[in-house]
Amino acid sequence: MLPAALPRLTFATPHAVALHRGDGVRCFVRSSSLDEVPEAGPGDSQRGSCRVTEENPMTSEPVKPTVNAGKLWAGGGATAAIAALIAIAGILLGRGIFDVDVLAPKGEGAWGDASTGWYALGAALAALVATGVAHVLILTTPRPMRFFGWVVGLATVVGMLAPFVTDAARAEQFYTAGLNMILGIAIGSLVAGTARTATRLVRTGGQPSPRPYPQQYR
Repeated sequence: MLPAALPRLTFATPHAVALHRGDGVRCFVRSSSLDEVPEAGPGDSQRGSCRVTEENPMTSEPVKPTVNAGKLWAGGGATAAIAALIAIAGILLGRGIFDVDVLAPKGEGAWGDASTGWYALGAALAALVATGVAHVLILTTPRPMRFFGWVVGLATVVGMLAPFVTDAARAEQFYTAGLNMILGIAIGSLVAGTARTATRLVRTGGQPSPRPYPQQYR
């Protein structure tokens, strides 16, 4: 509640100002500049004087997210390359060191047959699909990164459970499930980080909105 010595002020261009009183009470006034904020009167000496500090002027104007599509999809392409390399490295590690088959049979050496390339290609396509999902969610949902986390998390769980519906040996099932889990974590974290970097909020008038971003866009 405003002290008696602080009259109500009204200006055409409001500026958020907080008055911090010695007893911990904070009172707010709206002024066009800090010079026009009144000081605390003598009647407030027993409860402590007010200290004037400027708050970060967050606007109440509506904002909307905009995406730098070039930056987002460049990051998605880099994520696809990383996912493909993780898949190839995982297959080589399993067949060459642990003597465990991953999808393709081991008959043609550590590189396997054409299924190795399909597995790496599938990992790259999964990264591109995740980038597209993030792009759509940013433009259409109130909390895109939260929804994106759920989508990637559930897709990763499906990828981990898929090997167990086959007739492969247990070692092959667990190894493939672990590799799919690593791919899901890598794709989800890299695409989410790229999406946050490529997204900014603008007011409906076209001006950028000051950080931090509102919670619904995180």
